[in-house]
Amino acid sequence: MNINAILCEGAAEEAIIEILLNNSLIKIEADEYLLDDGPIKVRSAEEFCERYLGTDFEGKVDVYRILDSRSEKFNFKTRRSANIYEEKLNVHNIITAPEIEILIIICEDKYEKFLKAGLKPSDFCKIYLKFRQVKTYDFIMNYFSDFNTLLHAIKLYHQKKKKKQNTENTLYDLLKPQYK
Repeated sequence: MNINAILCEGAAEEAIIEILLNNSLIKIEADEYLLDDGPIKVRSAEEFCERYLGTDFEGKVDVYRILDSRSEKFNFKTRRSANIYEEKLNVHNIITAPEIEILIIICEDKYEKFLKAGLKPSDFCKIYLKFRQVKTYDFIMNYFSDFNTLLHAIKLYHQKKKKKQNTENTLYDLLKPQYK
């Protein structure tokens, strides 16, 4: 049995992952085990391992980190912890940079205007789209209540990033092949 964990940076990322999971859109299959049955709000490698794995844990765990930081590492504070856990983990960083809000900008057909504005996606959403609570769990769940809207945005964003020859993993890479 494959064991997986999905760690989310914030509330918006958590909502996106829950929508994808609830609609069976990501490549973690039913016969695989997902720790906590959904997104986990832990960012530290040490805290994650201590809370979820324990030292007697057998087998490898695929850890999918959903975050917007390209530089944030999944490091252990102590060498002892690194020795115990590093070999048990396959860490996959899923980068949502510039920010998860870019999916909303794409849905609103404002991507070109966003590029010209020179603002952070969250600021663009507040100023131009008048979405003040764009980073909240409830807003994201309501905005993407039709999961097809989310799928469409993920695909369009992937196409735009692909043009820039970007090799980092994105939400698109979590999708099952039939949804790509």
